[in-house]
Amino acid sequence: PAGLTLLGGKTKSGKSTLAEQIAEEISKEKRVLYLALEYNKRMAQGRFLRFTERHQIHLVLEGEIKRMGKGGERQLEKKLSTYDPELVIVDILAKVKRQNTGHYDAEYQAMTEIKELIDKYDIDCLVLTHSGKPSASDSDDPFDKIMGSTAVQGVPDNLMVLIQSGGQTKLNTKGRL
Repeated sequence: PAGLTLLGGKTKSGKSTLAEQIAEEISKEKRVLYLALEYNKRMAQGRFLRFTERHQIHLVLEGEIKRMGKGGERQLEKKLSTYDPELVIVDILAKVKRQNTGHYDAEYQAMTEIKELIDKYDIDCLVLTHSGKPSASDSDDPFDKIMGSTAVQGVPDNLMVLIQSGGQTKLNTKGRL
């Protein structure tokens, strides 16, 4: 969907695989900037082996971009202006988001910083993040499992959560529109 989308899910739930499949399809027709911030060169070669010259994708790997607040905002903006993507995929939020105290206002501002940059360039962005482990106090709302305060969920235009249960994976979605 259009705008900033936050995709949450437990570790190894398929978030990156889904994002890579999206990038593979979109990059056949549009430019994609993929921040694979947990992948070194060898890992990226294996994960993106199926991409060919016809895919319009620019990869940014682990260590190639700093965290927001440490110069990452300037590096990301330079990549956006140089590569001019129509879709940005950030895998994973924890590697790029400004470190903060975890309080609502600080979390909201950290997510707003990313959204404002995406909005400035009028591009779509998929940001991957982790969800927490289930606990006895969990509600039935899958979106309550997204890591961080509710501020992390308040800024994006769309929310998606991958939930695995009984050998099946379900994608839950909701958004402004």
